[in-house]
Amino acid sequence: MDAEQRDSFLRDLSIAKEAISTGVSVGRAKAASSVWEIWQNYCSDLGLDPFLEAIQDKIPILQVFAQRVRTGKLASHGNPILARSVEDYLRHVAQTFQSVGASDPRKKPGDRAVDFRLQRLQAAWKKKDPPPHRVKPVPIQVIRRIASLAALSTLEST
Repeated sequence: MDAEQRDSFLRDLSIAKEAISTGVSVGRAKAASSVWEIWQNYCSDLGLDPFLEAIQDKIPILQVFAQRVRTGKLASHGNPILARSVEDYLRHVAQTFQSVGASDPRKKPGDRAVDFRLQRLQAAWKKKDPPPHRVKPVPIQVIRRIASLAALSTLEST
């Protein structure tokens, strides 16, 4: 490929990457970037390439990363976090691998599911986490009954 073709190719690749980044919200893109930076620092501390090209079994590296994120040692704000957030960290790392054509490090080559060891780790944490604080909607029948009682009370007071 000559210099002109290379420049054209790189320009088009840059445009494509920009289009991809606009496919997610700004907050999500910023979170992914932050997680990747944390991952790179973690790998650097261990003396590893962030894409783990020399590592045959990447799962133990991911397990330790996940454990340190869970305890807050590597979490963005330094506080312990819930299992679902740890899952997001691992997903961000995996998506960055995939964005450069590498395979998802959470999966064995040829497998579609996340490795059993990571699944089991996540399941154990989810059991320990408190249940989510969900607010249940008020049933429409209750609202109608309140409205009819309110209407009756205004009729009786007149």
